[in-house]
Amino acid sequence: MQIGSTGVVKRGTTTMATITQFEGCGAKYGHIRVQASNPFRASIRLSGGGSFTPPTQGALNQRDVWTSSKALNDKCTAAVGTVQIGEDELTGRSGLSC
Repeated sequence: MQIGSTGVVKRGTTTMATITQFEGCGAKYGHIRVQASNPFRASIRLSGGGSFTPPTQGALNQRDVWTSSKALNDKCTAAVGTVQIGEDELTGRSGLSC
């Protein structure tokens, strides 16, 4: 089940990726889906209560990247996604969920 609102990663006015957070099976999950056509690399992590998971990095041009954590279940969290295109590192986050 999705928790928090969907976030976006933008380059100017163009949406490059969407970021969502889910909860289920005793864990929280972060997901980034990239829509870029340029070569890119995406990563996703969960952040909450001053703690965060290490970023899960996708392969070159991998459109969907997931991460999960049980350690942050009792914290208000957001999924934080990054898309690297050339020299640009673009970041966005989902809505906070408590």
